[in-house]
Amino acid sequence: MTIVRNILEPLEFKRVAKETIEKPKRQRILIPEVIVWLRMLASLKYSSMANTLSKFWEAIRLNFADMPLKTVNPAVFCNVRSKLPIEFFCKLFEVLRGHFIERFPVILE
Repeated sequence: MTIVRNILEPLEFKRVAKETIEKPKRQRILIPEVIVWLRMLASLKYSSMANTLSKFWEAIRLNFADMPLKTVNPAVFCNVRSKLPIEFFCKLFEVLRGHFIERFPVILE
């Protein structure tokens, strides 16, 4: 995922979200960028979303022990993820593909 993280920066997520998602009514921890990275992590490394969230919060607690965070329930994650429109993911993939082609044109020939 590191190669993708180096290509797809936080500003890209914000821009695509602004273009494709209705503005949220309040600040949330599960912003589109977090949802995408957790979903990718689940796809590439862990067997389930529940397992991914468990490992994620475990790492957060180890590295930021004094941070007052509540864990996110997998059902809540799935609910929030389902509210993201397909246009968000399509546009984000277009951006990722474009950046990937710019940086690694030889790989695609």
